Amino acid sequence: MKKVGWKQWLCGGTGALMLVLTGCQSVDGLDINKALVKQYEVKSAEAVESLKLELITGDTKKLPDDAQRLLDLFKNVTIKFTEEKMESQEKASIKGEFVYGKGSIPFHLSLDKQDMFISIEGVSKPIHIRNAQMNPVAGGMMMPDQEKIEEMTKALQDSMPSLASFFIGHAPNPKTISVTSVTETVYNESVSLKKLHAEVKGGEALGLVKTLLQNIAADEEGLKEFIGTLFDVLAPIVKETVEEAGESNVLIDSYLNNKTLAVATIYEFVQNGLKEILSQYDAETDKFLNSPGQEPLRDILSDRSSVKVDLYVDSDLQIRKSTADINVPLPEAETGLKGIKVSSTSERWNINKPVTIDPVKADGDKILFDASNPDAIPSLGSFLRSIDKNSVFYKLIKEDLQVTKRNALVSMDDEWSKYGFAGYLKNDVSMAPVTYVSELLDAKVKWDGETKQITVIDDLNGRTVVFTLGSDQAVVDGQTVSLEQSAELTGDFTFVPLRFLVESLGGEVKWDGEEQAVRITRQ
Repeated sequence: MKKVGWKQWLCGGTGALMLVLTGCQSVDGLDINKALVKQYEVKSAEAVESLKLELITGDTKKLPDDAQRLLDLFKNVTIKFTEEKMESQEKASIKGEFVYGKGSIPFHLSLDKQDMFISIEGVSKPIHIRNAQMNPVAGGMMMPDQEKIEEMTKALQDSMPSLASFFIGHAPNPKTISVTSVTETVYNESVSLKKLHAEVKGGEALGLVKTLLQNIAADEEGLKEFIGTLFDVLAPIVKETVEEAGESNVLIDSYLNNKTLAVATIYEFVQNGLKEILSQYDAETDKFLNSPGQEPLRDILSDRSSVKVDLYVDSDLQIRKSTADINVPLPEAETGLKGIKVSSTSERWNINKPVTIDPVKADGDKILFDASNPDAIPSLGSFLRSIDKNSVFYKLIKEDLQVTKRNALVSMDDEWSKYGFAGYLKNDVSMAPVTYVSELLDAKVKWDGETKQITVIDDLNGRTVVFTLGSDQAVVDGQTVSLEQSAELTGDFTFVPLRFLVESLGGEVKWDGEEQAVRITRQ
């Protein structure tokens, strides 16, 4: 469903939020329902957008050093989308930058059907993210193939105006809502607009949700039509998939082949569920909010939290500009965080007009992430080696997020060593399962049954270590070195000297007396 996500992104980040804030009732002549539903009819557009996250802090003295460091770095984060282009629901591109405590990281990404390409300043090659194909069989059940997924996505997109209208039309208006006439600049053009301003305090939220559920429950015709629309989208795909799997079921077939029966059955189920929820709504929500441990949620659902949105709508009921501010209080406790503030701004133009995207140039060598093929996913080491060590992005990944830092314990427990998750002592030498420890340090292990050799590939440091069962020698980057103890097979797992393995992979070992285990660390 990624194409739907892109569409909503390019339609502005506040559209979905407004579904909660405003209902079907017109305000001062502005048909809010139609304005919001129109966002799901956008096929092409250009936009600029900014999203800012601010962490409100109090006393942070109790925080560990690492937590304090991260808080300082990401206390104020901004993502600027300086150029958004949607050519169609399958093709889009974005240019922008990620700004945090140590600087900014420009990026450029584009989407073409099921492929996303990302160019990040400091990374020598573009990143290619290929969407996973659906497995023919998953958990014993036949799953739709990619072609059917795309077909269903297209049908769902076409139905979104109708589906969204159902929820938007039943959403109640908040206490604070108004419309005024204004003139604003959108992409260097002066435009006459209707400004819709809406605010919701946290204390209103539960009441608004209750009214929404009541409105839906009261609209039998509308709810059945909503269910029928979903049936039209999903049933053909499900039916075809079931038939191809040869898993036909008389009961399932009776529903898939009879829309009236299916809609009536689902309606009754939903209606009974809504009645049960509403009958206990006040008592259950009050009980839940006043139960121990719900202090954070009580703060969020109090008048200390708020959502404020301004939408600027043109004469065609298109949202051309928007701003939003979300304030969420947090119990300070030991985290030092008093709250979170999120704000966004956006402008749109060329709505449903011809737009040409600016694709990422990815004709040459690429960094491929393919979720359908684990072997095609690059290692952490190869990815880091593609980044300029002087770039802000490298500092973010390596120094700030410390993605290569490791701190783990390996128990010396004979019993657990049988399962490959612990080591044991042999002649005062700590022996460890080579696969388990190597993977803790992001290295890959390969086994050659003919030569009885285990090859450990440390892509982070570009090092290769080869062990041979029964041999007290190893080969490190082509050089033969002696081991304190021979590599040996214990049960189903190969064990090698722990210190030698860890130090070969750039780590350090130290005995942790308190935990009675060997501590492995790497910066």
